[in-house]
Amino acid sequence: MYKLYKTIPSEKPGPDPAAANVGFALGIQETAIGNTRAQQLLSNMNCQPPSRSSMQRTSNKVSDKLVELNQDDMADKLEIVKAVNRKRGALKNEINLTVDVRYSSNTITSKKKPGQNANQACAVGIETVTDRKYIICNRIIKSDVLDRSMVTRQGIYN
Repeated sequence: MYKLYKTIPSEKPGPDPAAANVGFALGIQETAIGNTRAQQLLSNMNCQPPSRSSMQRTSNKVSDKLVELNQDDMADKLEIVKAVNRKRGALKNEINLTVDVRYSSNTITSKKKPGQNANQACAVGIETVTDRKYIICNRIIKSDVLDRSMVTRQGIYN
């Protein structure tokens, strides 16, 4: 039997996933729509959408791979920054960072107390050693009560 689609090799038993399904799941990860809206979009185009459970499984696998790829990339960037520090004669473990934190808050109540009613924060560490300004670390912090000192205390390394 001849397959009409390309597959992506998998180490797990069972059929290999179709490249189109994995690509579709990756596209959903990169946009604001989710699996349900993607199903509606395909249905409105008169295309048979995959089942919700299948889409969710594929999305979870793609999401795990994206996280792994992102962490590997940040580790590579960190090694580049350490190499630049060694060339300059600075300590390789001392890296100047700019930290940007986004709070999941519906309202902004005060400029002096950001994230006052937020229960989740996403912090990104951007190095300032090189001209490239690489993102070398990130952290998601979840809590019932969240303030700036909590982000500082917990640090941004996972």
